[in-house]
Parts: sequence; C-alpha cells; structure tokens
Amino acid sequence: GWGISSACNMSCKFCYSADVRNEIRNKDVGIKDWKLLVDRNYEQLDSINYGTGENSLLSDWYDFVEYVAKNYPHIKQAITTNGALYKKMMENSRFEKIVNDGIAEIDVSLDYCIAEKHDELRGLKGAFDNAKNMLNYCKDKPIEATLVFIGINDVLKIENLEGIFDIAALNAS
Repeated sequence: GWGISSACNMSCKFCYSADVRNEIRNKDVGIKDWKLLVDRNYEQLDSINYGTGENSLLSDWYDFVEYVAKNYPHIKQAITTNGALYKKMMENSRFEKIVNDGIAEIDVSLDYCIAEKHDELRGLKGAFDNAKNMLNYCKDKPIEATLVFIGINDVLKIENLEGIFDIAALNAS
C-alpha cells in the first residue's frame, strides 16, 4: 500500500488523518521521487495499491501509473478510491486509457447502501453515485473491483451490509 498523496476531496466524519493532511499539505513527495523509488526497488515489488488520500486527484498519478505499466509490467497496480477516479476518467479520456491499461484492481469505498447516509458520512453530495458508477464501470472491463467500507457500528448493521452486498452483486462481472 502506498499513500502518495495527502489530497482528498471529501470531509469524512471518521477521517483519522485529516489533521495530519492539513499539516503536510503541499509537502507531498513528487513524481520524480516516486519513479526513483520504483526504479531502485522494482525487483522487490510485485504490486502497488495506491491508497490513503485520493490519488486520482493528481495528474501526476496518472503519469506515474503509465510509467510503471510501461517500464515494469510485472508490477500489478491497484487503487483504493472513493469514486473520484470515475469522475476524473469521464472528464479526461487519456486518464481513462491509462487506468484501463495500467490498473488491475480498483477498491471502491462504499459505506452505506443508502445514498444520503453515505454522502453524509463522506461529507460530499454525490459520493454514493460516484462509488456506484465506479463499480459499474469496472463491470465490463478487465479490472477487478472490490468494495471496502469503514467498520463502525452503523455501517456494520446487517441491513446495511445486505444492501451493500446487493449493490456488489448487481455490479459483479
């Protein structure tokens, strides 16, 4: 797992890193250093999951995914996204191509089966739709999609989990 960015488009009520993100904002390491790390360690790497923060918000992240896919095709790349990735791909066909060519797995954060509850927890109207759209997008692509959610009491209620599993089943390839 690699959190290359502190950037995030949400204000999640449960966020454990909001304070740290505010402290380090604009201090993230750049693409030059990401490449150097992979160039020096590619023999020990078989996969990278980009998580912690919303990496898809950075244009450099797409360039990096492309770089790794081209130069180190043995490294399986994955991303954990809150759904912002879907929106970015729909806005930029180049980003969509890079994701389709370089990303093998997309882990989508979806905490509630009810849009209003998910959006409220994530602090962003439309978060639920973006997550569902991301799952649906992967359905017809050679990209494995998984669901991830926060393990808090309300999310872990049976009724909610059954609803999340129903959404997963509808979007299974």
